[in-house]
Amino acid sequence: MKAIYNITSGLSVFLFTICYNANAQKLPGVQEKSIYAPADIKVDGKTTEWDNKFEAYNNATGLFYTLSNDESNLYVTLQATNIQTVEKILAGGITFIIKNSDKKTGVAPVSITYPLIDKADNHDIETKLIELGDAKYDRSSINNLFTTAAKEISVKGIKDVTDTLLSVYNDSGIKATALFDDQKSFTYELKVPIKYFKKSQDSNMAFNYNVILNGMKVPKNLTLVAGHNLAGPDKPNAEGDLLDMTSVTDFSGTYTLAKK
Repeated sequence: MKAIYNITSGLSVFLFTICYNANAQKLPGVQEKSIYAPADIKVDGKTTEWDNKFEAYNNATGLFYTLSNDESNLYVTLQATNIQTVEKILAGGITFIIKNSDKKTGVAPVSITYPLIDKADNHDIETKLIELGDAKYDRSSINNLFTTAAKEISVKGIKDVTDTLLSVYNDSGIKATALFDDQKSFTYELKVPIKYFKKSQDSNMAFNYNVILNGMKVPKNLTLVAGHNLAGPDKPNAEGDLLDMTSVTDFSGTYTLAKK
């Protein structure tokens, strides 16, 4: 029975991957339209209100994403389905930057980074996520580990928010959370009050945004040399994976606040 379970589990993941690859090919690399957020939107690390569908897929970062807004808040929903992308997020977090499209305003960019996880907690999460394999994957257990470890949000560029390191339970209106689903996909959600970056009462305000995967920080005494033999029989792509883990990848776009 165990062998049958493993085969079934592997087939399920395989079919899920094919489906997602097909969806990615159909989506634009950058979101093309404004979306008014569903009335039941929740920042809970789930995509229930979106039916797990997204507006764009960025190949450089390996992220599906949707930006939306209501009258008060901007919502960012990102999803990583590739295990290497998930590892990269856990290692360095995602930085979301909002830049005013009108350079004459002099408004400073708003920068928000989440999750922030230390190395020890990251190791525990990755062990449960990768080393135990599909047959032993426990979504509840790994999400408990993640939510316990990811308790802070880094915020810069908002004059009304004086603390640059906020608890996820802060009272500023900024909320960030993420969860793993049954297929090990990692869904990240962020809510930012529009008042923190809106330049005027113009409801059609457009702004530029930048999504950055920071990757793993390399210790100062360690130098990665291209061509160094990191690979082996069991990890033929180890060198490329390490270089990707330590490289910053990002994408940018412009978003105009949607009207109801």
